[in-house]
Order: sequence, then C-alpha cells, then structure tokens
Amino acid sequence: MENLNNQTIKHIFEDISKDLKELKELAKQTNGRIKSLEIWRARLAGGLAVIILLLVPIVIQYLAKAVEAYYK
Repeated sequence: MENLNNQTIKHIFEDISKDLKELKELAKQTNGRIKSLEIWRARLAGGLAVIILLLVPIVIQYLAKAVEAYYK
C-alpha cells in the first residue's frame, strides 16, 4: 500500500469535496428537468381526462340518436 502523508490525504479529501459539490449541482439541474417533465405529464393526463369526460357523453348521445334514427 502506498505511504500516505497528511498532505496527500488532505489533497484527496479536497478532490472528493470538489467532486461532491459538482455532483450536487448536477443533481439540482437534473431534478429541475425531471420536475418539469412530471408537471408536463400531469397536465397532459389532466387534459386527456377532461377531453374524455367531455367527449364520451357527446359521442354516446350522438350514437344513440343515430341508432334510434336508423331503426325508425
């Protein structure tokens, strides 16, 4: 094993500390992007739900009228 003195150990810990700071910054950026994608997905799902809730009754009503007219 390599003989480590205090100066070398201090340098190693400084490098690790620097790397951790960079990783924290990257994690913050990534979390922001993921959060915006989650919000976008939720809005899309909500919009689809509203469209389905509004269109399904209209389509059913239209089909019922069409079937009724066909059998008259």
